[in-house]
Amino acid sequence: MRSHLGFAANVLQIIKMMTNKLLPLKLYTFGRSPNSVQACQNLKAICEAHFSDRFSIEVIDLSEQSHRAIEDGIMLTPTMIIGSSPPVTVIGDLSDAPNVIDLLRSASP
Repeated sequence: MRSHLGFAANVLQIIKMMTNKLLPLKLYTFGRSPNSVQACQNLKAICEAHFSDRFSIEVIDLSEQSHRAIEDGIMLTPTMIIGSSPPVTVIGDLSDAPNVIDLLRSASP
């Protein structure tokens, strides 16, 4: 009996994941620079505290993928892009948590 309940719970979780649209977040960093490290830590803390499972986060290290800077139009790091149509751009280490939270709330699905 338990195996059926476990299976059903897994199916429900998969259905929930497929129907929940996660808003894409892209964080462009450059290696282990202090501002890039701080931006990663700040974004992780903000999302864990306020936005569990609402965003799909992609961290792009331009020291390893420099072509992405040109392809995606990134001039400075760290840069966070929220969503895709129209995207919202935030430049800096994301240390102004109240403003970052407001931006993410306004873009959140």
